[in-house]
Amino acid sequence: MSDAPRRFRPGKEYKVILVGDPCVGKTAFVRRFVANQFDPSYKATLGVEYSSKVVEISRDLQVKVNLWDVVGQERFRAMTRAFYKGACGAFVLFDVTDEETFGQVVTWKKDIDEKVSLPSGRPIPCLLLANKIDLEAKVSDDTLQQFAEDHKFFAHVKTSVKKNTNIEVAVSILIKEMLRLDKEGFMRDAKKPEGSESTIMLTSNPSESTSISCPC
Repeated sequence: MSDAPRRFRPGKEYKVILVGDPCVGKTAFVRRFVANQFDPSYKATLGVEYSSKVVEISRDLQVKVNLWDVVGQERFRAMTRAFYKGACGAFVLFDVTDEETFGQVVTWKKDIDEKVSLPSGRPIPCLLLANKIDLEAKVSDDTLQQFAEDHKFFAHVKTSVKKNTNIEVAVSILIKEMLRLDKEGFMRDAKKPEGSESTIMLTSNPSESTSISCPC
């Protein structure tokens, strides 16, 4: 038997969007997950930044996750429909030290539900991320739990990008939910016959630009 490393051959490929107010840690989350890097200061995203990583679920299944870090500034909110197109899942982030960013989660969730859905018409699965738990939180666990249930997040996870806490756990939870929905047929267009493509593939890379220093 050859000792050569196995090549990754993704069996599934999913587009995942990350949304939330500026400076909640979206870009830091992506870079921590993709490259295990952390920089205490990033520039705010104008438009979208794109990264991808192949995750080995089992010996026989690899999933390529295409992460789209979407602009957080209010003045660019009208652009989000184009960035959401084709998404199979979403992370909605807020900063546990900033109650205003928590309050804006409802707006972001509504924006997603109104602008994108799975091919079957079902809402895409949204995972709520309570980031910066290495700092003093202003949102209690009970409040977070009830909020997630009330606003139809399928799950919520407390994270710290700085301390690398629950980053891979969060991604794994979302991947497993997307795989479940895919297996049950929700990734397929109901108008298409059985056997047609069940996952959404990217056709082009988005443009990206940055400006404004933003501490994470």
